[in-house]
Amino acid sequence: MGIVWIASYPKSGNTWVRAFLANYAANGDQPLDINALSDFGHSDGNVKPYEMATGRPFDSLTVQEIANVRPRVQAMLAANGSHTPVKTHAAIGAVSGAPTINMAVTSGAIYVVRNPLDVVLSYADHYGLTHAQAADALVSPNAAIARSKTTTPQHLGDWATHVRSWTGTPSPILKVLRYEDMQQAPEQAFATALPLMGLTPDPAQLRKAVQNASFKELSNQESAAGFREKSSNQARFFRSGGSGHWRSQLAPDLVEKLITKLRPEMQRLGYLDGSGRPV
Repeated sequence: MGIVWIASYPKSGNTWVRAFLANYAANGDQPLDINALSDFGHSDGNVKPYEMATGRPFDSLTVQEIANVRPRVQAMLAANGSHTPVKTHAAIGAVSGAPTINMAVTSGAIYVVRNPLDVVLSYADHYGLTHAQAADALVSPNAAIARSKTTTPQHLGDWATHVRSWTGTPSPILKVLRYEDMQQAPEQAFATALPLMGLTPDPAQLRKAVQNASFKELSNQESAAGFREKSSNQARFFRSGGSGHWRSQLAPDLVEKLITKLRPEMQRLGYLDGSGRPV
């Protein structure tokens, strides 16, 4: 048994990867309903397993109690199968002395990363922030997803630390997917993640899943029936699906701020050239 984490900093392409994997596993002629993605795997942000593990309403649990029970909740999720996909936005680390990721029940991880200069635009839209406020969040060591009635708290930290926590040490059970590579060559990029899920890449099945999980398809479905993961702050969850919009939308001082704060990881992942300028 074991969890395969679908992990990312928020607004980096996690939902796209989940949609692809779900469509590939289903191998249907018609695209899966985006509002049924929760049927494929689990979310570390779902409060129900915490209530099952404790026998108490989630809103009665303290921050310490949530942190303490998290490894047991993850073990419960892992017991569902040998390659159980679980979405998370948490950084690997500890909260209130308890691990955020239970490595003992982890069999693999697909980490989705996106240029933070574009992340900041989507982050601002999703959380109802200005670009400056979103930039502050991306460089804050205290950034987190706040708890709500339906969502568990998840520690993020700054973007660079988050990325490093998942990808800083190479591992055979880790696959890093760059959002930009998924755009430019989706079949090749997604194919590399399938073995971690215990799936064998099949060219015809791969092409169909990529088409059924394309941005156009996901956007059309949202237009027709809405998307339950859209926040109340945004008009649409699937906004543009592009890359490089920061060049025309992000103020130069914010670009410089993010590069200065996040430089080592941006450089390592190919978002800066040899002279340290954005590519």
